[in-house]
Amino acid sequence: MFFKILDKFFNNAKQIFSLVSFLLIGLATYFFVYWLLYNANVPLPQFLTSLSWQIIDFFAFAIKNKPIYNEFLPVLPVATCVVFILLTYTLNCLSSFLESNQKLVKEFSNRKRIDLEKKINRQLHKSFIEELNVYKYAMIKIKIVATQQESYLSALNNETFDVNSLSEKIENNILNTFNSNFVAKKGKDDSSLFFIVNDLANLKEVVTKLVLVSTENINRELRPKIDVDFYCGIDVATDNYSFPQVASYLNRVVNLKIKNKILVSPKFKIYFENILPDQFNFGMAGEYNLSDDPLLVKESVLYYITRKV
Repeated sequence: MFFKILDKFFNNAKQIFSLVSFLLIGLATYFFVYWLLYNANVPLPQFLTSLSWQIIDFFAFAIKNKPIYNEFLPVLPVATCVVFILLTYTLNCLSSFLESNQKLVKEFSNRKRIDLEKKINRQLHKSFIEELNVYKYAMIKIKIVATQQESYLSALNNETFDVNSLSEKIENNILNTFNSNFVAKKGKDDSSLFFIVNDLANLKEVVTKLVLVSTENINRELRPKIDVDFYCGIDVATDNYSFPQVASYLNRVVNLKIKNKILVSPKFKIYFENILPDQFNFGMAGEYNLSDDPLLVKESVLYYITRKV
C-alpha cells in the first residue's frame, strides 16, 4: 500500500513538473519575443507592458534601485528569458531525478513482492506436503477375467469351458503365492482381490512383485482359445476407516476393464509426485465416469503407472 501511494506521488509530481515546464517554456518564448519588440520600439498594449515589467523587475530586484538598472534595460527581457530557460532545465532535472527514484522504488517494491510471494509459496507448499502426509496406506485391487474366444465356428462346437472357474483359480493362486512384509492385509471380496500396503515408501517393490506373481500365475493357466485379462487399480488411504470408501472407488476403476494397466487416481499421482517422486512414471489413461450414483455422470481423470528404474 505504501509503495502504491509513493508511486502515485511520483506520477503526480512528474505531471505537475511537466505542466510547469510547459508554462516556463511559454514564458521564455514570450520574453524572447518581447525583447525583440522592445528593442525595435514596437508599441505594445499598456497592460501587457506593465505585466511584463513586473515579472522582469521580480527577477531584477537586486539592481532595481541602482543606477546600473537603467543601463541593463535593453537586455533585461532576454535575461528574464534565460532565467525561465534555466528554471525549465532545473525542473527537467528534478523530473529526471524523480523518475530514477521512482524506478528504484518500483524495483524495491517488486523485490519485496517477489520475496513475499516466495515466502507464501513456501508456506503453501509446506502446508500442502503436510496435508499429503496424512496418507499412510495404499489399497490395491486386482481382478482376473478369463473369456473364451468366439468365432462363426462356435455354433459347430458344443464344447464349452468354465472361464469363471479359471478366473477364480488364478485369483486364488495369486492370493496364496503373493507375500510381502509391507502388506498389512490381503483377501478377496465379492468382485476382486485386495491388498493393503502399510508402507508407501515401499509400494513400488510391492507392485513390482505383485505384477510378477500375477503374470506367472496367468501364464501358468493359459489355454488355447482362452483369453485372460488383468485389471488393477490402486489408491492411497488415510486410515482404516477410509478403506471401505477406497475399496468402493477401486471397484469402479477395475470394472472399467482397462486391460493390463495399473490405474491410479489423481490423489495418488499428486502424493507420489510430491512425496516420493522417484517411484513411478505417470501417463494419462483418460476420463471416465466413476460416480457411485448410476444416475449421476461425473467424469474423473485416471492415470496409469510404470515403475521408475
